[in-house]
Amino acid sequence: MNVRNAIVEKILASKFENNLTWQDITTDMGLPLTKGTAACLGQMPLSADNVGKLINKLGLTLTNAEQAILQSPPDRGSLDSVIPTDPTVYRFYEFLLIYGSTLKQLISEEFGDGVMSTTDFDLQVTSEDGADGPRVRVEMSGKFMPFTMK
Repeated sequence: MNVRNAIVEKILASKFENNLTWQDITTDMGLPLTKGTAACLGQMPLSADNVGKLINKLGLTLTNAEQAILQSPPDRGSLDSVIPTDPTVYRFYEFLLIYGSTLKQLISEEFGDGVMSTTDFDLQVTSEDGADGPRVRVEMSGKFMPFTMK
């Protein structure tokens, strides 16, 4: 079993036991909502200070090794299967299947040959009112990084 996943399970259990939101947790750590949540879910490292704040907020007991793991670079983007089965995650996969080549073409046309960075990246998830009910707004902003030949 992946040790980081076991730590994430502890974080999730404590989050629910304490009836906390991700906003509650990330605000106490002084992190943006999406980045703090991603870190708690094992996709980004936390600073030692933020690990301490997380432990205090959730009332967690973590070994020194577990705390060090939360501070170490993770295996980002590692999902359990090639095609995600969770319906919400699958919709993003489906979105990329449908619009991925369009995004690539539009980015290339606007910026040239390169990629949008997920290292220098911002992600916001908000709600908005729609005529037929609530809508999810996902905004991504990443630095353009050109491919170079050396």
